[in-house]
Amino acid sequence: MITATDARLKMQQVDWLIAHGCQMECAIEEVGVTHAGYSMWLREHEGAVPVAVDRLYHLQTENSRLRRKLAKLSVELNSVRKVPGTDVPDQPMAA
Repeated sequence: MITATDARLKMQQVDWLIAHGCQMECAIEEVGVTHAGYSMWLREHEGAVPVAVDRLYHLQTENSRLRRKLAKLSVELNSVRKVPGTDVPDQPMAA
């Protein structure tokens, strides 16, 4: 997966190439991305400040990690509930 910093750098490279006379398609190919990928980055980062873009990618990565962990724990909890003699409530305890 490409990081926010890498995406931003490639976008800046494309902008620089275009500013120096290269056609957009040529500039996008030059930095090694597809037109669709570049367009997606533009939509995702439109009007965003660089720090906000990095924070967004960090939060998306953390969200994915937490979802995987929750799924794993849910599977473990369900397997514990199936063991005879265990007293695991169906609902979580109130905080």
